[in-house]
Amino acid sequence: MSTATFSPDTRVRFGGVLASEFTKLVTLRSIWIIAVAMLAAAALVAMAEAENSTAPGVDPLSGVDTMLSVFWIVRIGTQLFVAALAVILVTHEFSSGTIQTSVISVPRRLPVLAAKAVVVVAVTTLLSLLSSLVQYAVTVPLLDSAGRGASIADPAILKAVLADALYLVAVAVFALMLATIVRNAAVAITLVLAVLYGVILAAGVLPAIADVPGEYYFLSYAADMTTSALYNPAAAADIVRNLVVTIAWLVVPGAVASVLFARRSV
Repeated sequence: MSTATFSPDTRVRFGGVLASEFTKLVTLRSIWIIAVAMLAAAALVAMAEAENSTAPGVDPLSGVDTMLSVFWIVRIGTQLFVAALAVILVTHEFSSGTIQTSVISVPRRLPVLAAKAVVVVAVTTLLSLLSSLVQYAVTVPLLDSAGRGASIADPAILKAVLADALYLVAVAVFALMLATIVRNAAVAITLVLAVLYGVILAAGVLPAIADVPGEYYFLSYAADMTTSALYNPAAAADIVRNLVVTIAWLVVPGAVASVLFARRSV
């Protein structure tokens, strides 16, 4: 009698892996909670900023400039939501043990991580666009009542929408790779918080590097300035440095995460 042995298919197509990762994401209740909470937070913050900008006694900005301000404030405030989404997609599998099924099905492993990254980028982009629409919807009535309307088709506004999506994608990919490295949701979120908001605490404290303030090398600052350059000429002054720093924050953790994911036991 011969004994049947299980041999994982090494020819698994990336499309199948991608579909599997997307299914995992949409079946997690916590992901939907995060998405709804992000959109709700975006609406509340946008409304508060619009009311503040149109309040009596406040120096009036144009409708477009007000929208740009709203978009920027909301993306800084809601970036934690996309980071949490990316972290949960990875750490949930490690905590539940389902990651073993994934790596058995795809022995080479790296396609699994790549598929997670693609899914995170796609979902983050979608959430960012929905967030921008929500912000515009709650802000425009207030601007119209103040006689400062703004069209969503305005080139500056469209560029700001794109900038928000790119910034949040960078944050999500960084969080995904960091979570892959540490495998623990609480630790990953803490580290992401330190990187994203630590720039505030580090201002004027860290030593300068090559005559550049230390806080300028944080991901949140570099990515913010890089993406804001799409609609704000002032942010483009050091675009090369900021772009290089942003890429480094993504490539280095990505490389470490890839090596560990491919070689470390699960």
